[in-house]
Amino acid sequence: MIDETGMERSAVDLYFLDRSGGSFKATVFYEPYFYVDINDNKRATELMNHLQKRFEGCRIELVNKEDLDLPNHLSGKQHLLLKLTFRTVSDLIECKTELK
Repeated sequence: MIDETGMERSAVDLYFLDRSGGSFKATVFYEPYFYVDINDNKRATELMNHLQKRFEGCRIELVNKEDLDLPNHLSGKQHLLLKLTFRTVSDLIECKTELK
């Protein structure tokens, strides 16, 4: 959908019914994202710069998350990941297919 600034962004249309039988629609804009696991934490900034140049319009940030696949995931051990955020789902899918 086109937002108020004229840019194309991803959005969800939500339809609601009230108790008296009336209805209304709300549009919620959101930014789709996914995480990329990196093996070498020392090269994280190099990888961030490369991805930023390759996929313009993508916002990249380093985040620490708990890896729930680990057998001791309750220990609180953090894992460094790249979070790639996009304006539209089509940009996300394009990036995801290239990275695969």
